Amino acid sequence: MVEAIARTTRRIGRRADPLERAVDYGELIAVLQEQVSLVAAERDSAITEVLATVPGMSHRQLAARLGISAQRVDQLAKIARAGGRPRS
Repeated sequence: MVEAIARTTRRIGRRADPLERAVDYGELIAVLQEQVSLVAAERDSAITEVLATVPGMSHRQLAARLGISAQRVDQLAKIARAGGRPRS
């Protein structure tokens, strides 16, 4: 996947017209941002599942293990307690 993105970026970079390059880079960014949002939603869903099924782990421990802020874990725990789901 990373190589495909790199190839696309190089292909765009070879365009002579800077306006076309800017448009194509913008489109690539939009696609990548959408994918990041989808993956983040899946990660958040998994974290809420961990919060519900791994009772001995503190929010700080979970945050450290995942490399995210304890505040984000607290936020997801609050959403889960309210019966909601993280963004999707």
